[in-house]
Amino acid sequence: MHYSSFKKNLTLICLLSFFILPFASAWYIYHSPQVHKLAKKNHGILLNPIHNLNVQNWHETDTQNNLDAAPFRGKWGILLITYPPCYHSNHQANPLVEKRWIELDKVKVSLGKDQSRVALVQAFPGLNTTLGQKEGEVYLFDPLGNLILSYTPEQANRDIRQDLKQLLRASQLG
Repeated sequence: MHYSSFKKNLTLICLLSFFILPFASAWYIYHSPQVHKLAKKNHGILLNPIHNLNVQNWHETDTQNNLDAAPFRGKWGILLITYPPCYHSNHQANPLVEKRWIELDKVKVSLGKDQSRVALVQAFPGLNTTLGQKEGEVYLFDPLGNLILSYTPEQANRDIRQDLKQLLRASQLG
């Protein structure tokens, strides 16, 4: 008699654990800070609220005309904030920003077959622009022209590349 009651209890315990264990594991994972540290994160600063390229008062560095987002529509993009040489006291372009531009071009080339999905743009802020006031800042924008991530001038280009690769992998647009 003792063996059959043990067998019934064991069956009951196994059956209950079969239903309870997944919920307990999910609860632990959801509330555990150690698990959240392992989650993938973006390296840039997520812009909230969303800003659109068309709304921003930015100007193309080469022509100094208002930045027209139409040529970039349908492409992901990297936007580098830089000022034309006439804005600098010595009337020369900032060598650090020029170096960053070359490195960003290398980031684009390193995307391989996806490099045709990415546009590289230089612009400088207008008077009423809240974003992009610091030369060397970088922004990623989506194919709809929404700015989504920003990077400081000191941030590594590999961070931009990793975020861009992740966005291109996840996106069906552009």
